[in-house]
Amino acid sequence: MASLTGGYIDVQDATLNLYETNSGSCTPTEVDVYGAASAWDSSTTWNTQPGTDVLYASATAANGFNSSCPSGWVNINSGGASSGAGGTQRLADLVAGWVNGLPNYGLIVEAASETSTDGWKQFKSAEGATNTPTLSVTYAVDNVGATCVSPSVTDGTNPAGVIDSYLYNLRQSSPTISSADIDADLARDLCLIPLGGPVSDAWGGDPTPNASNPEDMKVIPGKIYYDATIHEYYTIMKWNWQNVDFDKEVNACGCTQNDGGPDGWGTSLGPPAAIMKGWSTSWWGNWYFAGGSTHTASASGSHGVGFIIQDKTHQNPFPSGKWDLNTYHGQEVLSFLGSGSNCHTYQTFGKYGHTWPSTGVTGFGFGVWDFSIQWDHTTQHWTNAGDGPGPPATVCPH
Repeated sequence: MASLTGGYIDVQDATLNLYETNSGSCTPTEVDVYGAASAWDSSTTWNTQPGTDVLYASATAANGFNSSCPSGWVNINSGGASSGAGGTQRLADLVAGWVNGLPNYGLIVEAASETSTDGWKQFKSAEGATNTPTLSVTYAVDNVGATCVSPSVTDGTNPAGVIDSYLYNLRQSSPTISSADIDADLARDLCLIPLGGPVSDAWGGDPTPNASNPEDMKVIPGKIYYDATIHEYYTIMKWNWQNVDFDKEVNACGCTQNDGGPDGWGTSLGPPAAIMKGWSTSWWGNWYFAGGSTHTASASGSHGVGFIIQDKTHQNPFPSGKWDLNTYHGQEVLSFLGSGSNCHTYQTFGKYGHTWPSTGVTGFGFGVWDFSIQWDHTTQHWTNAGDGPGPPATVCPH
């Protein structure tokens, strides 16, 4: 790990590669990889071995018993202990902890059952001439700008609001800016380090604009960022309607009016619970509505935050029949800390709920891999979610 230097190290994946030369049978059995709980060295014996920490990864294999299951590689990188319903630890979480200053006591490889003869395995060691074990790490080295200013310096109470305002101004001046360019700007100006892989900027969707169709909106999954100044994490979600001129299904009145009941949007993250520190959201139209923002959430919990805002329309005098919508564009920023004493993999989800006459958003439900929008009627509404979760990112305690 000493070779991983040069900036902030974003550990994106890690795999332990072991060459299995013998097994108790050709029946595949589970082998587990733990973090060691204390120091050890070459003089350590079975009776003096360290205890195990968290189960970070597991794999099922049987190699080397006979010609039906010859010797071969076993690659182990995920499937560790539960970090919440539907989520598990990854080996990348352990490596990220080492990089971020947690004690590096190495790995312990164990059979899931040490009483079953099928579970017995033999692997090549580092002393072997060939097929020696390796730990493969995929990572990115991220550097912030030399003159960047952390959002916490600008506003120590709610730095999420600083990021929200910055991105609002950035997107006003560059409406088609890519996610990659946003990452570069946030690192240069606000000292925020993007974690995980990229998010898609592709819109796709329904070629026929229709406000009653969720295909007409794009929700970009949330991405996680790290502020090394105060050791906090942020996630940023964005949405856009896809048709440039909002083609309304109501009669033109040449005025500003509510578009039915209020809409709602939010971000959830997990699978582990998070410690929420602050939040902010902004929304704006294309020409008439300059935008609005608030730091007051309609609902919040250890897995997410949601906002309820009245969406409004205004008639565009040219061409006749086209309208602007105050929530045509929008974004949400959350600041949070990871829970527990170990590093965990987090992903974020974004949702937008749209209503039309007689229906409104009334609340939200947040859970592990579960984010629901609640309505006051069962009809005349839809929900659009991001195309799957945002990229996985390892969040560590500090």
